[in-house]
This record gives sequence, C-alpha cells and structure tokens, in this order.
Amino acid sequence: MGGVYTNTVVLQHHNVVMTRTDKVYNVRCTYEVTSRNISFGMMPIRDPDTMQVTASPEAPLPKIVILGMEGREASTVRIGDKLTFRIEIPDG
Repeated sequence: MGGVYTNTVVLQHHNVVMTRTDKVYNVRCTYEVTSRNISFGMMPIRDPDTMQVTASPEAPLPKIVILGMEGREASTVRIGDKLTFRIEIPDG
C-alpha cells in the first residue's frame, strides 16, 4: 500500500506580475507507507569553540518599485507593457 502527494507549484518571478517566463508544475509523489525499523549509532565529537551572539542589526526592508515606460511609478499595467523593476534598499 502506498501514499500519494500531489501539489501544484507556481514559479512566478514577481509576487504580483505574472509573465510568460513563469512556470506551473504539477507535482505527484508516490511513496510506501509500510513500517520499517531503523537503527543508528552515535559518534562522540568534541564541542567546537563557540561565540555567543546576543544581538544582530536589523536588516533594512527593501522596496520594489515598478516603473512604466515614462519612468514614473506605475499604478496599473497591461500584459505586454514594458516595465522597469527598481529595488530600493534604504541606508542602514
């Protein structure tokens, strides 16, 4: 007796705009569901030298700006419009 897992995966390059280069994959995995005994052994290792990190700087949030052909930020677009994607990362 076996199990089946199916899913549809969409590889879309932008989270809003869909283009013809994006791909859709139908994934199907079949697997056995029988019980099995697994044994393993442990090998002792020496603890490596460690350094505790107590804080880290917060990463700035990037912003993606979509520009139309005129160079202004686009509020609506149509399929086939030439667009420019600008990624803005604010200074620290």
